[in-house]
Amino acid sequence: MPRKKRTPDQRPEGVVLTSQLRQQLPAVLSAVQRGQEFTLRHYATDVARIVPLTTVPKETPMRPTMTVLATYNQAGGSGKTSLTRDLGYALATRGHRVLLIDADPQASLTRWLGLFQTPEDGSVPTALSVQATIRQVLDETADTLPQPIPAFDMDVIPSNRHLKGAELYLSGQLPEEQGRLRRAIQALSHRYDYVLIDTPPADNALVLACIAASDLMIMPVTGSKGLDNIDNVSRVIRQARAINPGLNFGLFVVTGYNKNLLHDAEVYDALTQVYADLGPTAPPIAFRPGIYKDAPNAMQPVAVYRPKSPAVQEINAVTDAVVHAAARQAQLVAP
Repeated sequence: MPRKKRTPDQRPEGVVLTSQLRQQLPAVLSAVQRGQEFTLRHYATDVARIVPLTTVPKETPMRPTMTVLATYNQAGGSGKTSLTRDLGYALATRGHRVLLIDADPQASLTRWLGLFQTPEDGSVPTALSVQATIRQVLDETADTLPQPIPAFDMDVIPSNRHLKGAELYLSGQLPEEQGRLRRAIQALSHRYDYVLIDTPPADNALVLACIAASDLMIMPVTGSKGLDNIDNVSRVIRQARAINPGLNFGLFVVTGYNKNLLHDAEVYDALTQVYADLGPTAPPIAFRPGIYKDAPNAMQPVAVYRPKSPAVQEINAVTDAVVHAAARQAQLVAP
């Protein structure tokens, strides 16, 4: 028995045939705007739904993604300044906006980037001026950081002899006063993705202000000096959290690592096992005295001075670990 055809007025309400959609589209859209829903049918198969878009979801505003990192070890010669320089450059080559802050009165980072070189016009280098360093924020001369100096696709706030007086000024200040550097850095969250602070190899109020200004602490550890000063880290972080409760330990980075030395292997194993609760350990940076002495003399990051060196691959591996640590930190502080 032949099936009886359904006339248009017998079609269920809210159903539109694909063969008639073009003719009925104006009426359908008008009805959808009033809140009605339709099923689009191709022969006997329902292929789509036409529904009113009553609410357009608003785009969630992005929170500032700037991460502030402080490289710190109380002992000198840990590779702290080299790590700051090379991490910053590696991040910049990945397209990140990077600010380096030299907070060490010895000014090694500033010198190693060539910022003390006399300009061609014979004028005094900007990095030597009183207003060039973070001292103007620490001693309350200004509320904002000085204008940075560009170098190797990064911005740099240099250090010089004028920074030495900041330690005396900071001594005895209350936590809210020691947080001035952090507030000044956070005011630049729209300009930078990463800020790296090269701290002095010391245990004083200047170091505390730098650590408290950071989101994460990175601790370079040499195989030769072993685990000295690691026990000091928890105390420094605890003190800095009185100023910045969101501070966390980022990761250990073993520098000057010699895989053929039992002592170096024991240090690396201790960091990855005994001290794992404090934080992760990045892949080690091998002992390469030649390149890490020559690059500062050339006033260039290692990747610029010797781009094909295996050291560049090691630095990139550490950079990956830093990026992961920053992502974890962002999740911890997300609202």
